[in-house]
Amino acid sequence: MKKDRRIENRRLRNGLYSILICIVMAAVVVGINLFVSVLPQQNIRIDTTAQGLYSLSEQTRSVLQNLEEDVELYLISEPGKEDNYTVNLLDRYADLSDHIHVQQINPLTNPMFTSAYSEETVENNSVIAVSAQRSKVVSSTNMYSYGFDYDYYTNATVFNGEALLTNAVRYVTDPEVPAVYLLTGHGELSLPETLSDALTTENIDIRELNLVTEKTVPEDAMTVIIFSPASDITDQEKDELLSFSDRGGGLILVSGYSAEDRSNLYALTASFGMEPEKGVILENDERHSISGYAFYLLPDIEEHEITDPILKAGQNILTPVVMGIRENSHRSTLAVAPLLTTSESAYLKTDPDNTSTYEMEEGDLAGEFTVAAASEETYNDTTVRMLWFASDMMFTEQADTIVSGSNTDLFINSVFWAADRNNDITVRAKSTMMPYLTVTTAFRNTMMILTAVVLPLAAVAAGIVILIRRRRAS
Repeated sequence: MKKDRRIENRRLRNGLYSILICIVMAAVVVGINLFVSVLPQQNIRIDTTAQGLYSLSEQTRSVLQNLEEDVELYLISEPGKEDNYTVNLLDRYADLSDHIHVQQINPLTNPMFTSAYSEETVENNSVIAVSAQRSKVVSSTNMYSYGFDYDYYTNATVFNGEALLTNAVRYVTDPEVPAVYLLTGHGELSLPETLSDALTTENIDIRELNLVTEKTVPEDAMTVIIFSPASDITDQEKDELLSFSDRGGGLILVSGYSAEDRSNLYALTASFGMEPEKGVILENDERHSISGYAFYLLPDIEEHEITDPILKAGQNILTPVVMGIRENSHRSTLAVAPLLTTSESAYLKTDPDNTSTYEMEEGDLAGEFTVAAASEETYNDTTVRMLWFASDMMFTEQADTIVSGSNTDLFINSVFWAADRNNDITVRAKSTMMPYLTVTTAFRNTMMILTAVVLPLAAVAAGIVILIRRRRAS
C-alpha cells in the first residue's frame, strides 16, 4: 500500500514539474515575441531570396539616411489586395528613416485622393511620393517587367520597385530637377532607349540642343552629351562647349572610329588632355574579348569613382568596335584618368576600312590602349569634367544585354560624375531572372578542348583500363 502511495506521489511531482516547465516555456516564448515585436524591423527580417528582393541596396540606404525633409509615401491599394513586395519595401523605407511616413489609401473609400497628384487613373498598388516641393506617382505596372527565363523555361519577373521608389524620393526632395542636353545638328545617333529610360528613371530631364541656332547652352543644363556625331562640330560650337564647361557644366562624348575630318571635335577633347588613336582595336588576349569576336572587347575596368560600383559588383563592360584614346601633353592642373583599358596584347588597325584580315599585320599599332577616359580640373572653386567613350556601339541594347546592363550603369554614373554630383547614384533593378552569361574567347576555346579532346580521351583511357583489368581477372 505504501509503495503504491510513493508511486502516486512520484507521478504527481512529475506532473507538477511538467506543468511548471510548460508554464515557464510559454512565458519565455511570449517574452521573446514581445521583445522582438519592439525591435526595428530591419534587424529581425532575414532575406533568404537569391536576388535580395527583400533587402535594400547601399545606395538606397544612403539616400534615405541623408534625408533632411519629410516624405509621405501613399500606397494606393484596396485592403486585402496589397502587393507583398511593395508593402515590404515601404516598411523597410520607413524603418531606415524617420522622415519617411507610409500610409495606405483605400481608393474605394477615398476615390478623389489621387486626383490631387495625377490627372490619370492611379492603379492599385501604385505609390505616390509627396514632399513639400513636389510629388511623383510610381505606377505599379512600371514596378514589374516580365520576360522568359530560358534557363528554367518559365516566365520570369523583374521587380523594379526599389529603383523607381528611391528615385521618386530623390525627385521630390531635390532642390531642382537636373536637365541633360543632347547636342544635335551633326547627324548624331538617337539616344538608345535603354539609356533614355535609365536617365528618366533617375529623374533627369532629357532635352535637345542645337548650338547653331541657340548659340548658348541653357543655364539649367547639368551635362551636354555628344552622342556619335556623323560630322564635325563648328568652331563656334566648340568655343561655347568650352565656355559651358568653364561654368561648371559636364561634357560627355560617345564617338567611335570615323575616317571623316573632326578637327574641331578633337580640338575640344585636346583641351581636356585627350586625343584619338584613330583606328579599330582588336584583342589578341582571348580573355579580353567576346567568344569569336576579337573586336568585341571586354576591357579591364580601372579604379575610379565612376567604375567603383561596377568593380564591386564584379560586372563586365563590353566595348564593340572601339577606337583608342591617347593622353596628350596638357597643363599640370588637369588630370586624365583611364576608365577602360585593353590588354597589352591588343592591336589597332589604323585603316580598318581597307583591311582584309583580322590578324595583326604591318602598320598596325600594338600595345595597351585606353578606350574610355575621364578628365578633371578644379580652379577658382569650379570643377571642369569631361568623359570620352571611344565606342558608339557599346550603349546599344544588344551590347548592354550581353553584360547584363552594366554598360548602362557606367553611363548613368558618368552623367552624374560629369556634373559633379557624386552623391547621386544608380539603384539597379533586382531581377528574378538569371544574368546573361558573358563567354570570353579563352573560355570558349578551353571548353572546346575539354569537350572535344580531353573528355573523349579520358573515356577511351577508362575503357582500356577496364578492359585490361577484366582480362587479368579472367
